Amino acid sequence: MSRSPETRIIGGGVIGLSIAWRLQSRGASVTVFDAACVGSGASWAAAGMLAPGGEFEEHSFWSEAAIRSLKQYPDFVGQLEEASGTSIDFRVCGAFELAYSEAEALRIQARAASQDTAGIYSEQFPASRVPGIRTGACAAQYYPYDAVVNPRELLYALKTAAQRAGVKFREYNPVRQIAANDPYDATVIAAGAWSSAIDSPVLIPETKPVRGHLVAFDEYAGLCDSIVRHDHTYLLRRAGNIIVAGSSTEEAGFERTLDGCVAANIARRAGDLIPALAGSNYVAWNGLRPASDSGPVMQRVEGSNVWLAYGHYRNGILLAPYTAETIADEIMQANSRMDSPSPAARLR
Repeated sequence: MSRSPETRIIGGGVIGLSIAWRLQSRGASVTVFDAACVGSGASWAAAGMLAPGGEFEEHSFWSEAAIRSLKQYPDFVGQLEEASGTSIDFRVCGAFELAYSEAEALRIQARAASQDTAGIYSEQFPASRVPGIRTGACAAQYYPYDAVVNPRELLYALKTAAQRAGVKFREYNPVRQIAANDPYDATVIAAGAWSSAIDSPVLIPETKPVRGHLVAFDEYAGLCDSIVRHDHTYLLRRAGNIIVAGSSTEEAGFERTLDGCVAANIARRAGDLIPALAGSNYVAWNGLRPASDSGPVMQRVEGSNVWLAYGHYRNGILLAPYTAETIADEIMQANSRMDSPSPAARLR
């Protein structure tokens, strides 16, 4: 008869919290360690786009994972709202990809054709009918299944649901090393950009921080009912008529200082795309995306009791349901194959 696996999760972002909630709900005993306050890192800073159409250009393992994860989101949010007793701003709102030149039009149409073979559906849409955008768009591609979620509400609900299920939290308690005589049946490294800095007896792929700024405009009713994207600019609406615009890609190490020039550039681009926002007041923030040269890392380290779940870059919010399901399944299945907790089952 299998016993409940004692599981340590290093990192309390959306990936770590989702795994913790799923595992504890299935009978595991879970402790989440975070170097700061749970949910205060890259997940908190995210825009909240659930948009395979804006992220993947062709078929791959991760495009399939993104599509599956997006399909899981309605049930994921519904179960989470029930378990936490809180509400989450989640909408399947669609997205418009815009072109303002013939070259851009050809590019987004070719991209859409490639995406179609990967199972990412879109359709051509009359650019003149996209509401709120500046005039002159010559083409638009519409992705009806793209969605948005408020990541801060999602994180709060995940922490609340996890606590109600019995997950223990060790905030402001960084884990810098995994010892050879590790007492846990399973350890999940989900520390985002800091993951590969953890000293471990097993070799794990490297990750690095990529800083990104976002801005928000308050009280703009009627704008961005759907996500709007053009080139490297995107806009979406959260509940309360808050418009979020992004973003930037900056190689700045772990530096989190707000760069006013970068934020102003995003605000200018947003106002250029949606004229009603031009010159409006905004607030800005940034976060450190976890990037890996090998793409998202989601696997068990062979021959060990260590699982890796990091490097999701811009898609941690989108991939959270799929990642949580996959890692939780593997840990519970591995535990069910152990007749007793023996040294051979632990990390050497």
